[in-house]
Amino acid sequence: MAHSVGIWASVTLLLGNTDVLASIARDLFTLASVNGYSQEQETDADLEGVRMLMAAQIDPVGLAHFFEHLAQVHGDVPDALAWFSTHPQHEERIAAIEEYAATNAGPREWVALDVDWDAMLEALE
Repeated sequence: MAHSVGIWASVTLLLGNTDVLASIARDLFTLASVNGYSQEQETDADLEGVRMLMAAQIDPVGLAHFFEHLAQVHGDVPDALAWFSTHPQHEERIAAIEEYAATNAGPREWVALDVDWDAMLEALE
């Protein structure tokens, strides 16, 4: 999306048509406003997942590790373009998960997951 906007903005500036550039800016502002709400919903969904993991006596920090893995493998949206994204940055998600877990977990014993990964992968084939 950012790439497309950059191309349109460049063409618009070359042609001198500021109406199109103003339209693009208005659309981006609208998108940023909508995505801010969407990012909040994503954070709420992450924290609901943490709550559910804790209710099932599963260590919720594993969800933070999942987002760490995503960040390492796929990277993240550059900070300057983060407001375009419908999802919070990985670092923000990790921090929110860890904070919620630390604040709400209390002294607990987590149940280890006993998963036969080979059988699961075989079942998926």
